Amino acid sequence: MKEFLDFLLECQTQYNSCAPCTNNCPNNHYCKANGGQMSKCNQCIFHILWAKHPSFTYGCPKITYHYALRFFNRFASEIAYAMSKYRFGNINKYNVVSLGCGPGSEIYGFIRVLKSRNLPIILDYQGYDRNEIWKNVQDISKDKLSQSGHHIEFYSNDMFNDFVGFNGEGVDLLVMNYLLSDVQKFSNNVGQMEQFLSSVAFFVIMNNVRNILFNDSSYYGSKGCMDSGVQLMLRLIEELKKWQVNVNALYRCFPYDAKRGAEHWRSYSKNGLLFPLLPNNNLDKNVRYCNSKQILVHIN
Repeated sequence: MKEFLDFLLECQTQYNSCAPCTNNCPNNHYCKANGGQMSKCNQCIFHILWAKHPSFTYGCPKITYHYALRFFNRFASEIAYAMSKYRFGNINKYNVVSLGCGPGSEIYGFIRVLKSRNLPIILDYQGYDRNEIWKNVQDISKDKLSQSGHHIEFYSNDMFNDFVGFNGEGVDLLVMNYLLSDVQKFSNNVGQMEQFLSSVAFFVIMNNVRNILFNDSSYYGSKGCMDSGVQLMLRLIEELKKWQVNVNALYRCFPYDAKRGAEHWRSYSKNGLLFPLLPNNNLDKNVRYCNSKQILVHIN
């Protein structure tokens, strides 16, 4: 997929052209204080992803390029796996909303599936992320996909209050791609997480969302505890049921998943990346396979 490699190549160019971190570091030179190299993003990304309660999130353009170069292939591939056998039906347009979209890696997974299955469907995608630091990466993606025939838009609005919508057509799919694990980590307490899930459920019901795709860290957590993205998604399913709607869920994971729970998880037969590697990109080392848990929910 040419647009995919073109996107990564531009991110690589921008990453290499970023000026060294000096006095304007938003994270107070966390890298240097924790044994890392100045102007390298590894330490900051590791803190954001793996600290129990991170003290900061993505805060400078360079870390967004680093993030894309490291994880974009994995995350786009995981979405492609999830949608590979999805029944789109006899439609010509598919309305997708992504909450906390970041760089929007899921777009490429959708387009790859539509192309590989030769489906005459236009993707109408709206990505919402209140962190404006992703704008440069999002603009690169929009530019590279401008001739694809699909409609791609990003917004820094609060989706719950300022949803643009699809002219009353409803939402075919709400995507939460590595979102709920962040909600779990960055929330101050259980009540804050419960309020967020309540807002998501209300959005789903009020905007006629037909499906939800959860793709996130493989960490299962403890059943009944809000200690992982998976557990938050299971709680969201219960929130939706309170609205007296029918909720059907399909649970998928990748080979070698260590802990799956009792929800009848089905494993894919392989976990290889589905997009080509960018030559001379050494930032994606150790991220050469898919490793998420996925829950696809249908609401009617």
